[in-house]
Amino acid sequence: MYENMTLKAKEAGINLNLDSISKTPNTILSHLLIILSEKFNIQNEMKQKIYETYFINGQDIGDRNILINIGHDLKIDKILIEEFFNTENINKVNSYISLARKKNISGVPFFEIGKEMVSGAQSIELLKEVIKRNLQH
Repeated sequence: MYENMTLKAKEAGINLNLDSISKTPNTILSHLLIILSEKFNIQNEMKQKIYETYFINGQDIGDRNILINIGHDLKIDKILIEEFFNTENINKVNSYISLARKKNISGVPFFEIGKEMVSGAQSIELLKEVIKRNLQH
């Protein structure tokens, strides 16, 4: 099912273990943890750890306890994480999701380049073409 994606990742030196993923998680809390990590300037490390947890270890990155442990591994206090996972912050992330739906965004990454929108993983060639088309206007 995931052969092409796994092969492309392997070519880039990434060993995905997609067969170990048992469900598609709700990523709202993952997004919150990334937002919180920005306050400590460790957002890149956080994203890396969340991706590894899901794509390599096959763990549920929608699970509160798994995410708290990820944050704690990167030296964010567990209580701070728990407090950040509040209704107000969850509603903020949900509002971003609503905005994305209104713009017909259905994949990540997502780029707005000029008047064009590019959604999902795309080739470098396609991105170059879109950028060139939009530089001419």
